[in-house]
Order: sequence, then structure tokens, then C-alpha cells
Amino acid sequence: MKSPNVPRSLMLTLAVCQLILLTGCLTMAKGEREHISWENRDREYRVHVPPSYDAKTSVPLVVVLHGAGMTPLLMAWLTGFNTVSDREGFIAVYPKGTNNKWSSGINLPDFPGYDTPVDDVGLVGRIIDQMERDYRIDPRRIYITGASNGGMLTHLVASRLSRRIAAAAPVIGTISEKAMPDCKPDGPVPMLMVNGMDDPIVFWKGGPLFNDEKAKVLPGATVVDFWVRNNGCEPRPETAKLPHHGSQCGTRTHIDRYHGATPRSDVVLYAVERGGHTWPGGPLMQTQWHLGRVSRDFKASEVIWQFFKEHPKTD
Repeated sequence: MKSPNVPRSLMLTLAVCQLILLTGCLTMAKGEREHISWENRDREYRVHVPPSYDAKTSVPLVVVLHGAGMTPLLMAWLTGFNTVSDREGFIAVYPKGTNNKWSSGINLPDFPGYDTPVDDVGLVGRIIDQMERDYRIDPRRIYITGASNGGMLTHLVASRLSRRIAAAAPVIGTISEKAMPDCKPDGPVPMLMVNGMDDPIVFWKGGPLFNDEKAKVLPGATVVDFWVRNNGCEPRPETAKLPHHGSQCGTRTHIDRYHGATPRSDVVLYAVERGGHTWPGGPLMQTQWHLGRVSRDFKASEVIWQFFKEHPKTD
């Protein structure tokens, strides 16, 4: 796929998905729509509470950030996190970006923050505050994940709210050159990154988004190195390859695990060889959206939740 066609393809993708959602052809998990005031704007988020929730017992919170142009409902469907929530007993919250996009250092006119400051990191913190008021949230188990534009914001939230976030898992999203100076965590943050090596939008080797030099992202390897150094990990990782289950998807996944003095130091990379701008283990129709190959070797949502379970805050 040629880069100039990406925005048009994404618009078509989202239009089709929203049509499917509106016609009820997909079974969407339940979620209450909530509103909050932030920076004199009305902001929206959706909450999914598992049936097992009991206000007498504290539960984990997972913040899930959608990609550019997506909606909270579409993100819930794409990832299947509500199903994992029902089984594992955590609450999932899906914030909504301005015009369905996030201010994550993408210096383009149609992204928030280009000409007017938008503090979406602060918004996430404010939503976490509200969730702690409305539900019995375990402060040691507050996690964040996101895809694409939401993955980029995940890096920023993990950096700037490092005292609150127990662990983070950005998917198909790195850090923009513009945002990198603001990435100054107060300490280690366990980090799980999932990236497609042939991502046609957020290039693994870095570079401009949509061929615009004002919107450059850092190479994935540079971002991994940033978290490895921040967390005090050994520079040489343990490596492994996942068994190949999806013969038709044409991808293979290798894992790099970096360790340090404590589990809080852990940095893990799932690198999907020949993988695209897709959610591994998600709907195969992602391939029809011209976003590249979808790995069938693992389910990103399951791997992310397992990583989160293993990394509560200990301080």
C-alpha cells in the first residue's frame, strides 16, 4: 500500500466499521457512556464493568485508548477486552479522543494540539480520578494500553503519570519526535510493546507519518532502548520465537525480554515479522482494511492482560 492512500483507506475502513456497528451485525459488549469536563470541553468515555464486580472488593482498572478515527465501541470490539474483563474481573474504561483522535505529538493540522494545546495525558489522569470515585479501584493495579495513535498516547501517559500507572502496553505505536522531550518518567514502568515490522503507517524504522516531515515518529528500536535505559534493564534481552499457528497470516513473532533488578524493570517487545498496522489475534477483516497482515500466533489482549497481572505496583 502506498503511503498517500493510507488516510483514504482508513476513512473507508472506519465508515464500513461504523456501518456494521449501526446495523447491529456485530455483537458489541456493554458499556456505559459517561461525560466529564476537561479544559472547558465536554469529554466522553465508556465504562465496562464485569458482572462479578462487588463494590466491597477493589479491582484492577485498564484504560484502553483507541486509534485515530476509531471510537471507544470500535476499540472494544477490535480488542475483545470486554470479554477478558468479564472473565478476569477488571474494569475497562475507553476514553474518546477529540474528533476521535489524540494529542500525542503528531504535528498535523487535523490532530488535536496542532494549533491549540490539548492535554490528553491530563484527561486520562482525570478519568482515572473519576473512576476511583465511582468504583472500588485498586490503586496498585491501574494499567494503560492503546493502539496506533492511542499507543503513542500510552507512551506519554506512562511517562508523565508514572507514579500512578502500574504497567503499560502500547500496540502499533511508538513515540513522536515532538513528544519525546516530555517523556520523563519518575521511575521504572513495566512496558510491553507490540509492533508490526512491516507496519505501513507507523513505520518500525521511524520516519514521517503520511509523508509529512512535521509528523515524524522515532524508530521502534529507539523507543525500546529508551524504556530499557529508563527501567535500568540489562541491554541484552532474552529472546524467543512463538510457535507458528496461523499458516495463512504469513507472520512470525519473536519476543525480546529485558530484565533489571526487579519485576518493575521489565521491558518486553513482541515484534511481528511481516506484521502490519493491526491488532494481533483480532478480527481477520483488518487485512481487508489495507493495514497489513494480522498475526494469529497470539492474542494481543490476552498477552497484555497477563503482563498486567504480573506487574502490580509494589511501592
